[in-house]
Amino acid sequence: MALRRLGGFRNLFLAVAFTMGNKQTVFTHEQLEAYQDCTFFTRKEIMRLFYRYQDLAPQLVPLDYTSSPDVKVPYELISRMPELKDNPFRQRIAQVFSEDGDGHMTLDNFLDMFSVMSEMAPRDLKAYYAFKIYGAYKAQGGGVWGREWEQDQAQD
Repeated sequence: MALRRLGGFRNLFLAVAFTMGNKQTVFTHEQLEAYQDCTFFTRKEIMRLFYRYQDLAPQLVPLDYTSSPDVKVPYELISRMPELKDNPFRQRIAQVFSEDGDGHMTLDNFLDMFSVMSEMAPRDLKAYYAFKIYGAYKAQGGGVWGREWEQDQAQD
């Protein structure tokens, strides 16, 4: 991966990957801006996370995301990541951040998960997801928190 400065515009970058000597655009400028606006990451960090996502399932995840492909990496591969593999809540974490609740993640889900867990995420956002993860976990086994807590939070 390399970041190339485009002529004359300050802090305007185009993410490109080099594949067999050919330049291949991974994201459009607008996509990178949107990811940067919706996460706590820089463009460089977004690209690093994209390549981590792509490395989980190289046969499934294309290197060209300019057409916004509808790709989900299976939970089985997500759960093997170093950040999750030893975490007893790994399944609940993946379920909470996956849009269908099945633990299979799109790139957007993957970036959201890492964004919330980043140092730059505000404490109240981290607390919200901690309660979502732990509350949903407790609800499965019949605990203090669960659906009632989530409903109360949605009404606030």
